[in-house]
Amino acid sequence: MDEFLSDIYVSLFYQWILHYPYETCRLDRADLDWIRLENKLVQGIITFNPQRIIELTVLDKQSQENIFYIHFQMKNLAHAKELFEQLLACMQQFKEKRAIKVLLCCSGGLTTSFFAMQMQKAAKLQKVKMEIRAVGYADLYYQGEDQQVILLAPQISYMHAKVQKLLKNQLVLKIPPSIYATYDAISMVNMIQQVGLPKPKTTLKKTKQLKSQLDIRVLCYVLGLSICKSGGQVFMVYRLYGSKQSVRYSGMIIKQDLTYQDIEDVLDTILAQFSEVAIIGISVPELTYHGKLISGIIEGMDGFDLGRALQLRYRQKIRITNDVNNAALGYYASHQRYSSVAFLFQPIFGHAGCGIVIDGKLHQGYYHFAGEVKHLPLTFSEDPVALSKTPEGTRELLGKLVATIVCTLAPEAIALYSDLVWQIQDIEDELKRYLPDGYHPHLEQVDILEEYILLGIYMDCLQVLGE
Repeated sequence: MDEFLSDIYVSLFYQWILHYPYETCRLDRADLDWIRLENKLVQGIITFNPQRIIELTVLDKQSQENIFYIHFQMKNLAHAKELFEQLLACMQQFKEKRAIKVLLCCSGGLTTSFFAMQMQKAAKLQKVKMEIRAVGYADLYYQGEDQQVILLAPQISYMHAKVQKLLKNQLVLKIPPSIYATYDAISMVNMIQQVGLPKPKTTLKKTKQLKSQLDIRVLCYVLGLSICKSGGQVFMVYRLYGSKQSVRYSGMIIKQDLTYQDIEDVLDTILAQFSEVAIIGISVPELTYHGKLISGIIEGMDGFDLGRALQLRYRQKIRITNDVNNAALGYYASHQRYSSVAFLFQPIFGHAGCGIVIDGKLHQGYYHFAGEVKHLPLTFSEDPVALSKTPEGTRELLGKLVATIVCTLAPEAIALYSDLVWQIQDIEDELKRYLPDGYHPHLEQVDILEEYILLGIYMDCLQVLGE
């Protein structure tokens, strides 16, 4: 597009924002290169950068973290307005003080249900905004991820340390027996108010960059993008690698959903600043085959040939790969002592996936189906998805899946990523039920999934360039 016309679009967009009829927020301040919107809980910030690059941000005032972030290069005024409307929609969700989300839990959920109703009435009488629910232990971890406070009934209070370790971002409290026995809901509401609540987590965990222990001979710019879902949001983490694994540029897009246009926006913005990029690797939580998205969680993109669409638009080489496969490559590259590894990912309330590296090479198999362990004809005590909701069920799942991987591929090491593994020794003990001594691989519990994925994207792209 003509740069002169794009500059006019930027000016029109700036004026359009200034004169927008705001209802759920107000125009706070404006300068030549930024505009700030505000309501009680969040700020909306529009930043105008050189090269017609525009950033849209929604900042949570309490946590001081971004809950919405996108950047794009101005090429289409209608598209820019659409993204701005998404920013306003995000701010709309946070226009009033949020209720404290409280989850009561006992063994079955029945006895806490009445107490939850009493607490809801007590909170209303005291004009305290709370959303209070009760669940049985089987649903605690799956539903607890979205809560701020977890209350354990006396009969399961002995599990406090375990629950607090697994639900890291929540405040876990024991209900005092005297309060529970008398249904003293007012005292329980007061107790929650007196305890400092944890700040809500709205972004992915920040971790130190992983580096490959392998010899890197290809020296060029590699752009990696990792797409994932967490906490009802879509994250697109990107990293631009320079020579010797140096990071030249990095960031993270945060949205409620993801479209193909969002991917183009990110690439356009980065490539406008770093035209020397040689290859682009994109990791998706889906089954992929030569750039086509076979199935997965990105709405409306099943069967879409993402690789071909991007290759027609950009001169750089394009790689579309699976996230767990990339995690396996990243784990292998950062653990040089192993020649064969597997990376097993078990989400809460979901099916497991596995990435496999054999003799230093990613094994994908026919139609890239290797590692789809959810289709293994194994016998479990109940449905695998139901098992994945508790630490006890996850132990059974991972024990049988690891044993199957060992019997068929026998990797030297297996990395496990699961939020419900209490301690790796639990899986080791489960494995002893199926395998004889001396045949157990090294098991390692990891908690930095994104770093392994990004390193895996980098290694995959270097391999393509070196071919």
